[in-house]
Amino acid sequence: MRQSPMDVFRYPALALKPSSALANPWRRSVRLFLLPGIAWLPAALLPGCTAPGDSATHTTALNGQCALYGGKPAVALTLAFGLSRPNGAPVTETEWHEFLDRVVVPVFPDGLTVLDAEGRWRDPDSGPVIREASRLVWIVAPRSPDLARHVQEIRRIYEARFNQKAVAAFVHPGCVSF
Repeated sequence: MRQSPMDVFRYPALALKPSSALANPWRRSVRLFLLPGIAWLPAALLPGCTAPGDSATHTTALNGQCALYGGKPAVALTLAFGLSRPNGAPVTETEWHEFLDRVVVPVFPDGLTVLDAEGRWRDPDSGPVIREASRLVWIVAPRSPDLARHVQEIRRIYEARFNQKAVAAFVHPGCVSF
């Protein structure tokens, strides 16, 4: 059976080999902590997609949890940008910083974090696992009606400008306190 990267979310047992889960219980606990939240995440971010009352109950519970830590509800976004074009040419440092400064920072001027990474993914068209330098942009933002639209626009611009198949977006609701 051929696995896709999304199989980890459909079949959580694929996320870790049994030996690694036993050798590192922290990784096992993270998987168990994060994956249950994924089920309600789309409903929490898309107004009108939940049963009446569900969203209000969840918001009240989240506000209470945030207050315990002196925080407020927020959304943590991690965007994964590949730095290789299909023809093998890299996205240069200058191109990357220009994109970041002109497209991402104006939408999220309160701050973000950029991390160097190495991505691996299976190309659905050609089949091999592709390895490429990547950048992860981590943003914590308050919930707002425009948040999803802004994230989608950033992804669309990057995909078009650098001929990318996708920009991954990981969205985690939670609390923030600075």
